[in-house]
Amino acid sequence: MLPQLLCAAVCLGAEPRATPPDISQLAETISTNVKKGPLKGAIRVYQAFNSLFANSDEAMLAELLAHRDRSIALQSVWRMQRYKPQRSFDPTNRYYLPHFIESEIGIRVPAVWAVQVAELYPFKNGDYTPAFEYYGKQSPTTIHPVGWIDGRPGYNLRQERHETALEIQAPLDTEITEKGESILIRQGRLSVRFDRAHVPKLVLGMGVHCTVLLRRDISFVAFHADHPFSYPLYCITSSTGAVRWRAFVWGDSLGSKVEKGGITLAIREETGPPRNHDIYFSRTDKQVAVFGAGIWAPYVEAFDIKSGECAFRFSTEFDLEEGVTPETEFFNPFIDLKRGRD
Repeated sequence: MLPQLLCAAVCLGAEPRATPPDISQLAETISTNVKKGPLKGAIRVYQAFNSLFANSDEAMLAELLAHRDRSIALQSVWRMQRYKPQRSFDPTNRYYLPHFIESEIGIRVPAVWAVQVAELYPFKNGDYTPAFEYYGKQSPTTIHPVGWIDGRPGYNLRQERHETALEIQAPLDTEITEKGESILIRQGRLSVRFDRAHVPKLVLGMGVHCTVLLRRDISFVAFHADHPFSYPLYCITSSTGAVRWRAFVWGDSLGSKVEKGGITLAIREETGPPRNHDIYFSRTDKQVAVFGAGIWAPYVEAFDIKSGECAFRFSTEFDLEEGVTPETEFFNPFIDLKRGRD
């Protein structure tokens, strides 16, 4: 009897242990909802990650790095910096997100996006110059010094654009012209025709941006805004312009209020860059990945080349501070919801 009383006394005075999350159930919720559109999927994924990480520790995250769902593995790598923070730039560190994407998933990471991610790591004294210099050698035309800030060189990371047909903003290496009921998109020696009926119209004065990846077999065309609203990604047959599939990149603003003409365009927490929203493509034999970069909140989403089904989604803002709850009401003026966005 005495040992039981002692045990009861000890237990009464002990701190209650946190209930471990049901990893399998939460993983299923994430895996199911990343394949949905942003209106139905984003909030559920955010909430599931919040629950998954609420009582996580380093050992649990180490196991999740090998999870078969790449969305969970990537988010766990990002979360790991709370336990293994990088104080200096090391592009080969296993827990450094761009390195993990390239080494574990096999997708090349655009240099500009890698810099955007590096700026979010807690490097000592906030010195990100080594990261700029490292990636600047890989992409000198997009990452180059533009002056000095606080005694260190400041770098330009914006994608330079120009206005083309239908007031579409496109990168300088991309030309877009009208051809009857189509638009002709040209990049270097390659060109594709695309049905202009698929081009989103200007809404509330917001500009339409077009970023493409042209190849001789199939090409990818994305129409997006300078704000992080969800946007369509088209896979087309390069020779005919026929649409093989359409998917939606989430890239949503889940929170910061974007005002235009006195109208609030978005009210949710961030899962994409708030403005200065540029995107970059990377393709493998089986997947095409869209990397979004802005001032903060980088994201990457990958899709199966044959079917257009989402392979994984990652955003630095899926891992928000505890207690932050995204709003469920949301209006996106850039995409016509009647087109079956979800």
